[in-house]
Amino acid sequence: MILHLRALTQSVCLKGLKWMLCLLMSIAIGLSIGCSADIDIKELSDKNLVIRVINIDKQDLDVKQTARLTAELEYSGNDEELQYNWDVDEGKIYNNGQYATYVAPEKAGIYVIEFEVSNGVIMAADAISVKVGDPNATKETDAKPETTPETKASNNSEPNKSEQSVE
Repeated sequence: MILHLRALTQSVCLKGLKWMLCLLMSIAIGLSIGCSADIDIKELSDKNLVIRVINIDKQDLDVKQTARLTAELEYSGNDEELQYNWDVDEGKIYNNGQYATYVAPEKAGIYVIEFEVSNGVIMAADAISVKVGDPNATKETDAKPETTPETKASNNSEPNKSEQSVE
């Protein structure tokens, strides 16, 4: 029985030793991968990434109307490293890298369109605003006639002496 217990203890110790050895090797491999990742991070962080301008083909839109967006960039690295993100508070945005299509929302207002680009280490961001109007809304100048001194005089409740008829 003691011999069996000793063999079991040695077996558990060997398994524990194997487990510990596997753990140490995993750590060593992880550190070597981490070191090479640091080199890549350094390489990526040395790159220049600037958004020069965001262009929109129509600054004033009607509700549900679309506009084409283009981001012009300066980047000193490989363009394939870049990740793009377009975002908008109202409406919809369909993006494809440096290009996107904006669909205006159903209500009028001024909305912000945001653009971010990153190579995984450095990031650049910019935003533009777009005005969305309702083509069915009555303009304020159409709804209220312009008041001039002549229209004020003709709108008085007392008739003007020059306008009174003579009998």
